[in-house]
Amino acid sequence: MARARKEKQQKQRSKALWIVAIFMLLFIPAVVFQVVHQMGTLAQLRQEETALKSQLAQEQERSVELENQKAYYSSDSYIEEVAREQLGLVKPDEVVFKEQE
Repeated sequence: MARARKEKQQKQRSKALWIVAIFMLLFIPAVVFQVVHQMGTLAQLRQEETALKSQLAQEQERSVELENQKAYYSSDSYIEEVAREQLGLVKPDEVVFKEQE
């Protein structure tokens, strides 16, 4: 009887090992697939990050340029330049010479 019990236990262990082996054969490829997929996603996100960092740098440069333009357009020298060139204004102590046509 002890021998039959040992054989039965041996068969149960063998079945359990087969079940574990089949589970592992199905589980490992699924894990590998997920890891590969995640690596691809990570690579794509890194490319997007690089592109966005480049875009951010360009926008920061543009922001600096716009701030410089804003400062220039609000300066007295720009206002004077526009008044002279577009409006034809002169200072009270200036003499204007016009070309004859």
